This record gives sequence, C-alpha cells and structure tokens, in this order.
Amino acid sequence: MRSEHRQAVATRSATTKPAPPGKLPSEYVSALGSYDLSDHSWLWDWANPGSRGTPVVGAAEAVRRFGHDHGIREFTDEIVGLPAFDNPRMAAETLAFGAMGILGAPGYLGIQANPDGRLHLVPDDPRTPARHPTCGPSPAP
Repeated sequence: MRSEHRQAVATRSATTKPAPPGKLPSEYVSALGSYDLSDHSWLWDWANPGSRGTPVVGAAEAVRRFGHDHGIREFTDEIVGLPAFDNPRMAAETLAFGAMGILGAPGYLGIQANPDGRLHLVPDDPRTPARHPTCGPSPAP
C-alpha cells in the first residue's frame, strides 16, 4: 500500500467520534497494522507515520515489546515482507492472529481500508467479553 494510503488509514482509525446509540466509540479499538495487497507487505501501526505516537497504536506497541523481549523479528521489524509465502494475505492474518494471542484480545478485525490494503484492529476495551473454551464431555450426536 502506498505510504499516503497507509497514512490516511491510520489517521481515520485514530479519529474518535461520538458513537451512535448502542455502539461503542472508536476509541475502544487499537490498530495493529496494515497489509498491502500490491506488494504483500505488513506495516506495523507503531511504525506508520500517520499514527506513530498516538494512543491508537498502544496494542501494536505491546506486541513490539513482546517481540523485542523474545527475539521475534516479525513483531519488531517496521515492515514485514510476505511475498515468499504461498498465501501472503493469510500470512498477514497470521500476524494479526498472533498479536491477538500475545495481547489476550478476544478477537481481531481485518477490514478492507482501501482498494490496495487492509487494516487490522483489536478490541481495546475491558468491557469486551472474552470467551474461553470450556473442556468437558462432547454432546451426544
């Protein structure tokens, strides 16, 4: 995704607007990163000039710290090239899924932000219910 597109996506995601009735305001999500469909790269949002240093990148910063602590370059490199993967888009989803696990987030969102890219977000609100798998006997068929 061209840098101006990524910057525009980050600027939109960092803007908090009043929520309509029954909806949560956008301040309750954090941006993880964006996936460029044209060059198959992932840009962590903490490295995005449009959002660097803003509250919206708090979750991505936590993933970065985890990467530094555990020597995982995919979480510390600003841009992660994915074209060598059989399915680069799935590789980007895997980065978001891994970040979700590191953060203990109840899920993540991957949205088409523009024709060339996808933005990945995680809920960042303690009121978001977390579902945990339960173990027990399987129901009879």
